[in-house]
Amino acid sequence: MRIIGGTLRGSKLAVAPNPGLRPTPDRVRETLFNWLTPHLPNAVVLDAFAGTGALGIEALSRGAERAIFIEKDAALVDALRATLLRLRVDSRAVVFCGELAQIAHLQATHLSGSVDIALIDPPFAAALHAETLMQLTPLLQPNAIAYLEAPKNQALEPGPAWRPWKSASAGAVAFGLWQRAL
Repeated sequence: MRIIGGTLRGSKLAVAPNPGLRPTPDRVRETLFNWLTPHLPNAVVLDAFAGTGALGIEALSRGAERAIFIEKDAALVDALRATLLRLRVDSRAVVFCGELAQIAHLQATHLSGSVDIALIDPPFAAALHAETLMQLTPLLQPNAIAYLEAPKNQALEPGPAWRPWKSASAGAVAFGLWQRAL
């Protein structure tokens, strides 16, 4: 797997043989980051369910100021930290190991209202989009953007506090952007 745009274009990302790991396909990432291009400069991006960190690293490559990665698998966290160090973007990133709800609760005091873009690609079987956005709400800017990804046969429903902005599908994946509706 490679970063497909920006200053890190062509950089390789290791994909660990983890049964639950399903990196976002290149075609989907290309569309997503074409949509997000005007919003990335100086943005704080949160990559929930980070896995390889491909989404957050792609955001850093394309101009995001900082990326926050959340992953509960310790082996994936170690690999992600090593990748960030190898790519020399570790100073612009922070990686949390643990359950999303616990980390969001603990970090709300330090990161309150600082996240501009939330990248949410949970395990497909979990359908955690609305729950995740609710847990992340204290960390998000009032006009935050949320990216959601799911299997085509699963409805992307972020909840009533979010209005749809853009959506598409590629292969077996449905994805889109939502903006907070305040």
